[in-house]
Amino acid sequence: MNQRPINEIENERQKKEGDFDKAFKNVYTTFAGFNYDFDKKNTFDVTPEEREKFYHWLLVDNGGFMFWLANYDDTYKNREANLEVCAEKSHCV
Repeated sequence: MNQRPINEIENERQKKEGDFDKAFKNVYTTFAGFNYDFDKKNTFDVTPEEREKFYHWLLVDNGGFMFWLANYDDTYKNREANLEVCAEKSHCV
């Protein structure tokens, strides 16, 4: 899930740069109560290369629940989109 301790420098930077009030308000508007939501695009709105980069960004660069809850909007509504997310991908079981 890409979890790691945040050092004191990062913590102070986030306190200065972060808009925590906005973040807390935002979680009440998302599907699962996280500070992110499904992408507005559908799976096949983009090229295969763009999808692969997006999947990598979600799973490897960010981790956590983002691959599940910040993926393309149709991932869980469209069977072909759902199969695409796992097609030839080592990140799916």
